[in-house]
Amino acid sequence: MQQFLVAIIVLLAIALVIYAVVFLFKKLSKKIEAKTDEQFKKLGQALNLESTRKIQLFNSTKWQPLCLEGTIDTLRCGIFTEEVDSHDGYDFNTIIEVEVEEGSGIFFELYRNNSFFKLLHGHTNVDFNHPTFSKYFLIRTTDVDKVQKIFSTALMDQLIKNRKAFLYMSKLRLKNGKMKISLQAPMYVEKYRKDVFDIVQILIAIASSIKELPKTK
Repeated sequence: MQQFLVAIIVLLAIALVIYAVVFLFKKLSKKIEAKTDEQFKKLGQALNLESTRKIQLFNSTKWQPLCLEGTIDTLRCGIFTEEVDSHDGYDFNTIIEVEVEEGSGIFFELYRNNSFFKLLHGHTNVDFNHPTFSKYFLIRTTDVDKVQKIFSTALMDQLIKNRKAFLYMSKLRLKNGKMKISLQAPMYVEKYRKDVFDIVQILIAIASSIKELPKTK
């Protein structure tokens, strides 16, 4: 009888712990959702983008991060949250996309300069006449001449000045007329919202530089 009572007490204790964990998880999810909504609202106001919809995610929570879409300098732009698996369960990346119709025939990938990139891809295949750009960024492309024209000295200086905003970038890719960058930076953190704002300005500058390329027949 005593063993039975002990077993019951242990089961109740386990159930109580599980309930507490679930309660705290839901409370944290609501807090993250509220902060994300707040940061997206501020970002949308700063960039004049509209909150068009919420995205259904695949985890067990009902949190649906906002998506911002609109036009900046005649360029279609979208910012949204992507849920990814992590060692600790789930995490959230911020995705920025800018459509550049004039860049449909150009391909490049921009990375932060680090030993991991060099291990995978070797050194950059684009040389720039800039004293420090390659210290912070590397570019792979099949369109070397065009990319050299796109990344002017002023644009490279802008990237270097805002390099800390790219600290959590996996890569920036232009392919099929769409620039896309994935940041391991959840939008519920105010600092990342400011970084995203700076990155969008740079993407628009890159897109404008692409539009200024001589038209090929």
